[in-house]
Amino acid sequence: MIATSGAVVAMVASPASALLYGAGSAGLDSFTYFESDGEILTSEDNHADGHGATAQWRYQGSSTINSYYNPNGAHNTKTWNLSLPENRLIDIRACLQDGAGGTPWSCGPWQDASTG
Repeated sequence: MIATSGAVVAMVASPASALLYGAGSAGLDSFTYFESDGEILTSEDNHADGHGATAQWRYQGSSTINSYYNPNGAHNTKTWNLSLPENRLIDIRACLQDGAGGTPWSCGPWQDASTG
């Protein structure tokens, strides 16, 4: 994993040629991971600061952003099975968010990922 300027980029090979992609929020207080095998999206809250974490994804070239809020607190994760079509390019990023109805903020840059 490489961390620079609020971005974390990770591509790790796992069984069945799956890739794990990662992205960090602007202050690296939250992380988003995407596993290509099974299209698994994970949000991790990295800091006990009273804020929640949000994982976001979009198809590359699309302006539609899909947000998934993690209310589980500091040093905890929440995972979603997205069931996306194979061989699609997507972008992922991590943000902070206050409550399920809040607006994501302090988002890191979009990172490239692929569904397989």
